[in-house]
Amino acid sequence: MTLWRRYFILALLLILAAFANSCTSVVRYSNKTSTNTTAKKQRVRKKVDPAKNEIQDKKTGLERFEDKLLSSYNKALIHAAEKWIGTPYQYGGNSENGIDCSAFVQNVYNEIGVKLPRTAAQQYDFTRKVNIGSRQVGDLVFFRNKGKVSHVGIYIGKNQMIHSSSSKGVIITELSEKWYTDKYYATGRVY
Repeated sequence: MTLWRRYFILALLLILAAFANSCTSVVRYSNKTSTNTTAKKQRVRKKVDPAKNEIQDKKTGLERFEDKLLSSYNKALIHAAEKWIGTPYQYGGNSENGIDCSAFVQNVYNEIGVKLPRTAAQQYDFTRKVNIGSRQVGDLVFFRNKGKVSHVGIYIGKNQMIHSSSSKGVIITELSEKWYTDKYYATGRVY
């Protein structure tokens, strides 16, 4: 074997070794041992501390990794939306004292610099419609009642939306709940 082939093979092996090393993860050991492995697999649990009006997250490592995949735009959007959790519903309301679904969406997007129309029907007209399977974090989810768009929420991933519910105020809801599956109309993309 010629000398240049040896150098070539050696260089190739070094590159492959460096690449393989960059794909492995670092294992860190701790003195603490976990006896409850199911706790590690639990979904995000959000609690609002009424005294501080803050949201406290308990996340697993996998969920933290998923958070890293979100764009800074989507993170800002979710952060802006979560600040409203616990705000009571008020038809026509547009403040922390009470807010309706479309004003909630409008305010959240306004906070990140995107101007949206005021009503759910206008927001529906404003957005570009996407298939339910193509839904992304930040898309608007529309529902209709009696043939017209009557409710809107912001999709936050994992088949959940954050919205201002007429019965519970601003909350996170599973889209698999019966009322929402029955009344689902469309998904619209703002950007």
